[in-house]
Amino acid sequence: MKLLFLIVICIILFGFATFLLKRSKKSLPNIEAYYDKREDFLTKAERSFFGVLQQTFEPHYRVFGKVRLADILKVKSGLSQSIRQSMLNKITHKHIDFILCDSKTLAVICAIELDDSSHQKEERKHRDDFVDHAFQSAGVPIIHFPVKQAYTLDDVREALKSVLETPNAIKEEIKSETFSSLDEQNINIEKISQSCPKCGSSLVIKVAKQGKYKGEEFLACSNYPTCKTIISLKSPV
Repeated sequence: MKLLFLIVICIILFGFATFLLKRSKKSLPNIEAYYDKREDFLTKAERSFFGVLQQTFEPHYRVFGKVRLADILKVKSGLSQSIRQSMLNKITHKHIDFILCDSKTLAVICAIELDDSSHQKEERKHRDDFVDHAFQSAGVPIIHFPVKQAYTLDDVREALKSVLETPNAIKEEIKSETFSSLDEQNINIEKISQSCPKCGSSLVIKVAKQGKYKGEEFLACSNYPTCKTIISLKSPV
């Protein structure tokens, strides 16, 4: 009797498992019937602008297109779980047109948006305002370019010069006022004020990215390129 009971239970369980398996197979769609390759990964305007960016900044910088905000930004720690999830949801499904990254480290240097007529819509303006503030909060510069029929290398370079320092520019500044010349003047770095000794503007700390002084910090005038003062932060020998 006990054996018969176990057989009946096994038959019932087997039948139930078979039912669930058939049901799950029926619920799975035919994936091959639902997807196809997109031919417009970048629009015509985006492809044109992408080419100009590459010509302007490679090999010093790498250009990436259609990057998800959640791959660039992260929600700050210390927030409640509900706020963290809400802020994460806001960046998960949004993309930026282009980003420029350091060619060696791939660290994000700046974000770029290509604005066509759709950006004049109220809904789009609200989205752009959020994206701008999100990048500002993370300390990542974002530059907006209006869509044009053609772009020149000089126009793009001029628009981005405020947030980019090419290695050549850094090396030229260091050549103009070398670290050794500072030693000869017996300048005590610790006694230098936070104002430029030449024009009085504030000083900012920067890092040489290539060349002999790669990785070394130096003070630079915030009024560059009008004032090209640079001061070594390396202690005199």
